[in-house]
Amino acid sequence: MNDTPCSPLQLREVFHLEFEFLRWLARGVKTEHYVLKGGANMRFFFRSCRYSEDMDLDAIDITVDRLG
Repeated sequence: MNDTPCSPLQLREVFHLEFEFLRWLARGVKTEHYVLKGGANMRFFFRSCRYSEDMDLDAIDITVDRLG
């Protein structure tokens, strides 16, 4: 096991890319109602070296307040 501590940015990315947030979101909102965009999308799906500090989502046929 790696004992090297993660930076705050790396911890945020683990939260995003390991889909903890998206798993939680998918429990209450069907996946066809949102799209992952931006740096988190590029990092996870396209193996980009770009780090992302936030997660960009678009809501589709649903009000934004239902995503929260």
